Amino acid sequence: MTSGPTRGPGLPGEEDVFRATGVRASHLSPIPRAGVLPPHHPGRGCADHSGYPYPLWSGGLLPEPEPGRPGEVRLRGRHLEATVDLAHGGRLLELVTWGGAGLSAVAHAVMDGRDARGTGLRGGVEWNPSRLRRSPLALEPVHATVSLPDRLGGDRLRWWELERAGGYLCQVDLHLPDGAPVLLVAVRQTPLTSAVDGAEPGFTMLVDDARWGGTGDDGSATILTGAAAISVFGDITRHTDGDSTGAEPVARPANDGQVVRWLALAVAPVDSERLAALVPAVLAGLEDPAPADGTGQVGTGSAWAGLEVVRARERGTAVPVVPAATPVREPAEPADVAARLRGVPEQQWLHLFRDEGLGTSDRVHPGDVGHPVGHHWLSELRRAHRRESLGDWRVHLRLGDIAFLDGDLREAHQRWSWSHALRPTVWTERNLALVDLAAGRIQDAAVRLLRAHRIDPQEVELGVEAVGCLLGAARVQDCTVVLDRMAVRAQDSSARYWLLRAEVALRSAAGEQAHAHLEEARRCPDGKAFEPWCHSIAESLRT
Repeated sequence: MTSGPTRGPGLPGEEDVFRATGVRASHLSPIPRAGVLPPHHPGRGCADHSGYPYPLWSGGLLPEPEPGRPGEVRLRGRHLEATVDLAHGGRLLELVTWGGAGLSAVAHAVMDGRDARGTGLRGGVEWNPSRLRRSPLALEPVHATVSLPDRLGGDRLRWWELERAGGYLCQVDLHLPDGAPVLLVAVRQTPLTSAVDGAEPGFTMLVDDARWGGTGDDGSATILTGAAAISVFGDITRHTDGDSTGAEPVARPANDGQVVRWLALAVAPVDSERLAALVPAVLAGLEDPAPADGTGQVGTGSAWAGLEVVRARERGTAVPVVPAATPVREPAEPADVAARLRGVPEQQWLHLFRDEGLGTSDRVHPGDVGHPVGHHWLSELRRAHRRESLGDWRVHLRLGDIAFLDGDLREAHQRWSWSHALRPTVWTERNLALVDLAAGRIQDAAVRLLRAHRIDPQEVELGVEAVGCLLGAARVQDCTVVLDRMAVRAQDSSARYWLLRAEVALRSAAGEQAHAHLEEARRCPDGKAFEPWCHSIAESLRT
């Protein structure tokens, strides 16, 4: 990789880079996940590959878009065409001239040690609206509309979604203006609550398998992608993330704690003065209303923003979104949200507004447990904790999650232990295993993960962790128990199953079996995504 660009007009120097791209420790798990991963798993080499509480994300293959949710949207302007993947965080897959020159990519899943998510996407331009290194939340479906006022001539797209890790609503406007061969990107990030810890929200453009090519006299930075050069204009800092290169637009404070940014991408020469003349209209366009009735809506994200509206109203505070620009349906009663969210992870949080803990029954189901949330839900969780005489196992589980992500392992262990005492579940078993691992109790961690997998053998990634920890604890025979459960549930259609088999065979000095398992892994539909893991085992077999 070449050195970063020198200072140019509107381009901060390298001394600003690390302040801009640093990750706050409180936003990441303090426990590396490496200890529960098999010996040759690429995630063992990623310092940021931390143990997020289940089921925030899985290290397996990315899920396909849900039925009825559109994926790709194509935008056209006088000079350029662009393709955006709304099913995975508004990823830019294509930016080409009408002659076909420019950036064109096919997104594909890959697992390697340079991705904190374990499994991520490569190909195209990823927008990461978080301080987390390649946040898993940056690959979720987003709300999007094309019904916007015409400001610059060509097609225009807006997408928005709640960035739950940092507590910000992220709004992104994409313009293909008639006046210049560029894609103009304007970003607004709005804090959802005063509980946000004061850290400036991040927004980074990442281009995979690319490198910096230098800086122009006009302050633009060129990113070489192999097939084309993308010129990035704006007040930006350099960003390097393993095998990716990108730019982070410099934040401009706006109203009510909002932060506004902009940048422009070009695949052909651009007149900088003409470009500068377009920027004010693009920034002003952030205020343009989108139809509240859903007209022109081309993407549907999560229901978290609607849930935040309910939370704010229940507290008697202002609605923490920009309702005209990023419309969120505002139900009059929480029951209305419950009807629309039935069966999705957000539903359980509505019970907190009725003083029902996190559920009205004691059933245990993944959809009922839901996803962790951030600090701005602490008051509701603590209120539910005070009102419950014995306690709600879900409330303790989520209070433990928040403490865990804050680095307070003592509090996390206490809350998860209470949850486990009230109702033993796969989540508390697995989370307590991470605490045991951090304390050096690998045998205890192995027993907990073995027990967790017995409770819920449907989660492939839990099998990966169980086998990895059992190998670390020298309990090879127990690995076979986990693998047999996985095979019964047809998980042998995944390369992960065969790679685990290869790891166990390698530990047992059964080289021929390990080679055979690697061949099976390569033949699986997801074999290409897990090739780095396969390659690492093959290298060990050759030595």
